[in-house]
Amino acid sequence: MDSFDTAKQALVEAGRDLDALFETAVTLPGVSTNPFESWRQTLDAMKAQMAEGVLRVAVVGSIKSGKSTFVNSFFGGDYVKRGAGVVTCIVTRIRHGQDLAATLYLKTWDEVNAEIEQAMVLFPSFDWRGADGKIDIRRQTDREKLGHALELLGDEQLITQGTINMNAVLISSYLQGFDRIKDLMDAPSASKEFGAGEFASHKDFVGHEPLAVYLKDVCLSLPAGQGVEDQVEVADCQGSDSPNPLHLAMIEDYLLKTHFIIYVISSRTGVRQADIRFLSLIKKMGLASNIYFVINCDFSEHESVADLRSLLERITGEIALLRPDPEVFCFSSLFNLFSGIKDELNDKDLARLNQWELDSDMRKFSDYESKRFLDILDQRLTHDRMALLLKSHVDRASMMASGVGDWINITRDFVSQDAGRAEELVRQMAVEKEGVDRIRAMVKNTLDGALRQARLEVGQDVDRFFDPNMGPAVTDLWEFINQYQAPLPETSPGSFTNAVYSVFSDLKRAVDRHMAEQLNPAVARFVKDEEAKIGRLVNDIARPYGTMVDGALSRYEKTLGEMGIVLADQKMSAPDQLDVSRVRRLAGLQVPGLTAAMRYSARVRTEAIMRKSAYSAGSFLKRIFNKESKPLDRNDSKAIAHALARMKEETRKSLEEHFMDFRENLKFQYMFKLLDLSAVTLQEDLSDRLKIFVEGMDQSAGLVNETQAAKEQAREILASMETRRKEIADKLASAGKLTGL
Repeated sequence: MDSFDTAKQALVEAGRDLDALFETAVTLPGVSTNPFESWRQTLDAMKAQMAEGVLRVAVVGSIKSGKSTFVNSFFGGDYVKRGAGVVTCIVTRIRHGQDLAATLYLKTWDEVNAEIEQAMVLFPSFDWRGADGKIDIRRQTDREKLGHALELLGDEQLITQGTINMNAVLISSYLQGFDRIKDLMDAPSASKEFGAGEFASHKDFVGHEPLAVYLKDVCLSLPAGQGVEDQVEVADCQGSDSPNPLHLAMIEDYLLKTHFIIYVISSRTGVRQADIRFLSLIKKMGLASNIYFVINCDFSEHESVADLRSLLERITGEIALLRPDPEVFCFSSLFNLFSGIKDELNDKDLARLNQWELDSDMRKFSDYESKRFLDILDQRLTHDRMALLLKSHVDRASMMASGVGDWINITRDFVSQDAGRAEELVRQMAVEKEGVDRIRAMVKNTLDGALRQARLEVGQDVDRFFDPNMGPAVTDLWEFINQYQAPLPETSPGSFTNAVYSVFSDLKRAVDRHMAEQLNPAVARFVKDEEAKIGRLVNDIARPYGTMVDGALSRYEKTLGEMGIVLADQKMSAPDQLDVSRVRRLAGLQVPGLTAAMRYSARVRTEAIMRKSAYSAGSFLKRIFNKESKPLDRNDSKAIAHALARMKEETRKSLEEHFMDFRENLKFQYMFKLLDLSAVTLQEDLSDRLKIFVEGMDQSAGLVNETQAAKEQAREILASMETRRKEIADKLASAGKLTGL
C-alpha cells in the first residue's frame, strides 16, 4: 500500500471513529444533537467527495504519434483500441475497478438527430426532412431521404481542398451503423458494459466508424495490479491534428479538467508543425506547467543509442522554445508493451521483440528512460493526489477532533461543578458567546453585501469578454470571418445549391478551426484568470474577519482558562486563504463545454442565403439541370460571391446568439456558482472553529442538574471519549505527515 492509500485509509478510519464519537456524545443526559449533527453531515459530504475525487491525466499528441501504444504499455496490456477513426472523437478513459470491464456511453436519439441536423445545413438537397419538418433517423423514410441526399453529392462536395467532407462521412456512418446499434440505443440504460469475458468487443465499436459515431465516451476499468492507481484517470485522447476542428475542441474540454498532460511525440517524425500548433494552444490555455513529454521511439528507426541521445537533445531544445525546462523522456512504448504481453504475441511480433532484445544498449537505454519516467510520474501523482484529494479533508477532520476535545473538557468541568458554580460559568461564557455571535453575523452580512458587488464585477468581466463589439477574442473572430475568402469552384458542379454547399463547408471548417485554435484557448485563459480573481475578492473580503475570529478564540480560551478549563492541545486559527480550486473540485463544478460554441451552424438560415443570392445567379441558374461541369463565367462567380457574403452574415448572427447562450451559462452556471460556493465555504471555515462555543455550551450545562449517579456515568463516558478522541487525532496526524502537507 503506497503513502496515498495509507493516508486515505487513516482518514477513512478517523472519519468513521469521529462519527461513532458524535453518536456517543448525544447519549449523554441533557445533551442535544447540535453541533454534532452538522459535523456528521460534514463527514458524510467528505466521504462522498473522497469517493468522487479523481486526478486526471490526459495523453495527447498528433495522429499516429503512438498515444494508444503508450497507454497500453503503461498498463501492461493491449486494452485500448489503436488507430481509431478520424470522424469521431472518443476519449477513452481508464480507471481502477474491481473487475476488468469496458463501458460504452451512448448518445441519445435526440443528440444523434441534432448532429444530423447540424451536418445537413445548406445541404444541396432540400427534401431530406421528415413530414414534421424535422429529422429522425429512427424513421425508415427519413433514412431513405438522407441516403438519397448523399447520393446527390458530387466529387466537388465530397472532397474540398484535398479534405474529405466530414459531414457527409458522419451522416453516412450514422446510416450504416443504425441497424446494428438501434437495439442498444433503445435500451433503458444509456450505456453498454462488456465484462472480462467480452472485454475485447468494445474495440469493435471504437474502431468501426459506423458504430463509433453513436458513442459519447468509453471508460475502461482495470483491476488492481494492472498499473492503474486508485482515483487516477488516464485518458487516451484523439489526435490533435484531426481534420475535424470539433475534435480539437473536445480535447480542449477534457484538458480543462486535467491535472497532468503526457504529450507523446513519435521519434520517426520528431516535433511536427501540428505539435508546435497544439503546444502553443496548450500554452495559451494556461496549462503548460504540468506537461511531461514522451518521445516514443521505434528501435527499428535508429541505429544506436547515440542516435537516440542526439534525438532527445534536439527535440528537447525545440520544445524548450514553447515550454522552458521541459521534462522529456525517450523510450519505446511498443517494446515495453510487447515485453509485458510476450506470451500473447503472434509470430511476427515475437520475432520483432526477440530482435530488439538482442540490442542490449538500446534496450538498456529505453528501460532506464522508462523507469525514470515512471518514478517521476508516480512521485507527482502521489503528491498531487494527497494535495487535491486529501488535504482539505484532513484539515477539516482535525478541526472536528480538536473541537470535540474542547467540548469534552468543558462538559467534564460542568459535571464537576455544583449548581452555583455552573451557573457562573454559563453566565461568563454567555458574555463571550454574544461576542462570537456578533462576529458570525458580521461575517455573514459583510460577505452577503460584498458578494453582490463581486457578482456584479465578475458578471461585467464576462460580458466584456464576450462583447460582440469590443471583446478581443470575439472581434478577432469577426475579423477572421470578414477577411475570409473561400476558394471558389473552377467549374459548375451542376447547381447553385451544390456550389453554395461547397463554399459553406469551406467557410465553416475555417471558422471552426479558428475557434478551436484561437477563441477556445482565450476562453480557457479568461476562465482561469477569473477564478484567480474570485479567490482574491473573497479572501480580501474575509481577511479582517479572520483576524477577528482569532481574537475571539483567544479571548474565549482565556476566559475558560481562568475558570480552570483547558482546551485541546491543537489550536485552530481562522484560515489564511481560501483555495478556490478546492471549492470547485469538491463541488464538482465544470466550465461549460467549449464545443457548445461550435454548434452554431444549426442556426444558419438556409432560406435567407438562397433567397438573397439566387436573384443574381444569371447563367449559373440555367445550368441547374445540366449535370456536365463547365467553367464558371462572371455571373456565376458573382452569384457565389453574393451567397458567401450572406453566409458570413448568417454565420456571425448565429455565433452571436450562441455566444450569448455560452456567456450566460458561464456566468450563472459556473462563475456565480463558484463565487457563491467560495463565500459559503469561507464563512463555514471561519465559523466552524466557533461552532462548539456557539452551539455546545448551553447543552453541557444541562448535566449540572442530573443525579450524582448520572454525573458519574457521564464522567466515565467523557473519559472514554477523550481516549478515543486522542487516538483519532493521532490517526489524523499520521495522515497529515504522510501527505507532507
